[in-house]
Amino acid sequence: MIQQDVSKGLLICMSFICAGAMGNIIDCVFYGKIFSASNYYQTIAQFLPETGGYAPFMQGKVVDMFQLDLFTIGNFNFFPAIFNIADASITIGLFITILFFYKPLSIFIASFEKTPKSTI
Repeated sequence: MIQQDVSKGLLICMSFICAGAMGNIIDCVFYGKIFSASNYYQTIAQFLPETGGYAPFMQGKVVDMFQLDLFTIGNFNFFPAIFNIADASITIGLFITILFFYKPLSIFIASFEKTPKSTI
């Protein structure tokens, strides 16, 4: 087995991306089956309701949303950022990968282009 040195930072970025993807898949697949429908202002979702979930298998909605306002003036919220943890994880992982690991990744991708292709 050949062991190659891989940057810990790149592994962390790939972990962020994979964790965010898994979080989105879990939201889509299971949340519609195991939670009841909820309204932001009135009702709270119930875990494993007797009537069943609010959506069929693989049609759940994203539920882990956060809202952060940059600042508020009166009733006006400037830059009301609404996001979920999974999408933020994917975005941060990709941003850091492109920012700090662009050259190693471009060398890695270029190595595939140099391999000889068989002709038919």
